[in-house]
Amino acid sequence: MLDPIILIHVPKTCGTAFRRALQARLGSERVICAYPAEEPVTSQLVRDTIHAGRPEDLPAAMAKADAAVFTGHFSYQQYAPLLGSFSSHWCVFFRDPVQRLLSEHAHRQRHQGMQMAIEDFVSDPRYANLQTRFTRGLDLDDFAFIGISERYAESLALFADRFGVTVDNIEENVARADLSVDHPCPPELRTLIETHNAQDLALYDRAQRLFDARAKARRSVY
Repeated sequence: MLDPIILIHVPKTCGTAFRRALQARLGSERVICAYPAEEPVTSQLVRDTIHAGRPEDLPAAMAKADAAVFTGHFSYQQYAPLLGSFSSHWCVFFRDPVQRLLSEHAHRQRHQGMQMAIEDFVSDPRYANLQTRFTRGLDLDDFAFIGISERYAESLALFADRFGVTVDNIEENVARADLSVDHPCPPELRTLIETHNAQDLALYDRAQRLFDARAKARRSVY
């Protein structure tokens, strides 16, 4: 890989597991993590550029570090201007919006002490349509790789075909071992989530259809 993979990590879509698998395969020093400054996982390179108020230094720093992956909780529009000097390979995982939102609420309760009721969380526009907001500005067809969290193993196979990088199927930062098993969701709550996340539901449907097409093309080769 001559150009770095740019992995948009939408929260609660298997991004942590995938990042750790990439670090194990490629080396932690080549996987640049762009998270908040207070997060221990944040790379020093990001601290010295983005968090030091020198974002324009990021491309040169990445090239010097021979970065293979750049990932974090950022949107396409946030970093596309900074990474324009790379013919970047943009990647993302999507997850069923209802399950992703339920998982994020549970994660915030467990690890951040959130006291907000699930109904209030779902109705808060700060947490709505997150997958749409993270990927806005780049058409799905232009993503070099799209993974589906519920089809994680199959996603890894498609990633390996696309980039020639095989990573182990490890799971980190998940409350349940099997993401194909849904969080319980009463009908009234599901309706509320779907009402506030219509954009994400439409996006996820498109992502699944594109994933199916790419998986079918892969099967026709093997």
